Amino acid sequence: MPENAVKSLTDLFPGSERVFYEKAPLTQVICQLKFPRILRIESQPPADFQDDIRSMFPLLEQVRVQVPAEVPAEIAQMIGLGMASGNFLFRSEDRRTAVHLAAEALSLSTSSYSTWENFRLLLEPVMAALEHRYKPSFYQRVGLRFVNIIKRSEVGMSDTPWKDLLKEGVLGALANEQFEFSARESTHQMYLRASDGGQLNFRYGLARVRETQEIAYRLDFDFFREEKVEVANAKPTIDGLNAMVGRAFRWCIKPVLHDALGPKPVPVG
Repeated sequence: MPENAVKSLTDLFPGSERVFYEKAPLTQVICQLKFPRILRIESQPPADFQDDIRSMFPLLEQVRVQVPAEVPAEIAQMIGLGMASGNFLFRSEDRRTAVHLAAEALSLSTSSYSTWENFRLLLEPVMAALEHRYKPSFYQRVGLRFVNIIKRSEVGMSDTPWKDLLKEGVLGALANEQFEFSARESTHQMYLRASDGGQLNFRYGLARVRETQEIAYRLDFDFFREEKVEVANAKPTIDGLNAMVGRAFRWCIKPVLHDALGPKPVPVG
């Protein structure tokens, strides 16, 4: 690690007051936990785990393994490829939130994120079910990913150039209006690592909305720690990652966009 590397990723993003946005541009939030492989998840249906979370996630699907194109269908069937094995998806009734359980990982994802407190109310019983039923020795990777798709039409700024809404640090050449109005594609990816082990995979750039063909802007933050994390320390680690996500998003946007998104104080209690 270079001597001049930042000690913590929080050093890159200044602190700011916590808010939630009435017009939040979030399209997906994912928390993932990886752990040493547990064969019992592969060999036995997770009936007890399902019972623990079924009130919140009543719909069950088995996830099929992708079969390589070069493997003939009859051979794949013979050796069991394509059949679900140790991959289970538990969905909420509206199908907008899901738990994915595999032999080496657990994830919670949602497309209807409101506040961190509400997300944590779903995450905690899912983690408790994993730890009670399967007792992972420790976690090898703890990650939190927030995918934002900023649509100017949804904040009444369809004709506002990106340079008035986003910081130059995330726009690059698009900060020049001549580049913006001529650009049809502009995507970037940056990988950052701090000396304390915190890591960020940051994907950002123009994104076309499939349904309307509107040109939007993607801010995709994947904060994680890829190291041994004791089970008892997982929740504080996740909370720390969430704090960095909020700081990073605020670092990217200008005050006019912050105001347009409708910031409100985070409810207490």
